[in-house]
Amino acid sequence: MITNNNTWQRALLLPRYYEKNAHSIAGLSSQFQIKKFQLGHDPDLIDETTSPPGLRTFDTSLNQLANVFYEAPFKPGDIVFANGRLLFKCVMPEGAIAAPAKYSLTGLIDQEDDLIAISLDLPDWVTPTEGVRIHPYINFPIG
Repeated sequence: MITNNNTWQRALLLPRYYEKNAHSIAGLSSQFQIKKFQLGHDPDLIDETTSPPGLRTFDTSLNQLANVFYEAPFKPGDIVFANGRLLFKCVMPEGAIAAPAKYSLTGLIDQEDDLIAISLDLPDWVTPTEGVRIHPYINFPIG
């Protein structure tokens, strides 16, 4: 549990990200690719006993997000590598959901439908009349 509220966003590559890359490099599996993203909310990851709320630690063995309200494949041009950074353009267009949804999680999903990276933010509401643009990224080299 977080003991202070200095962390308002957490992002991490899950262990399966490294394992799948290693298998791909060694020729033990097909090429590893991130294919889609999901948006969701997990109230168990938000500590609302303090003001402002804090973030709890995500269990890295989990393979799916809670309360997914939107999922989409990446389109050509949505994943960009430049200046040592791999940027993912996660866009939920206006009108994509029918009812308001609480948002706190962004997940990156590979070609085998495995969750390989997650971003946890303080919760916010998204509505049918607004779009959402989230840009998670991976810096290289990963250290």
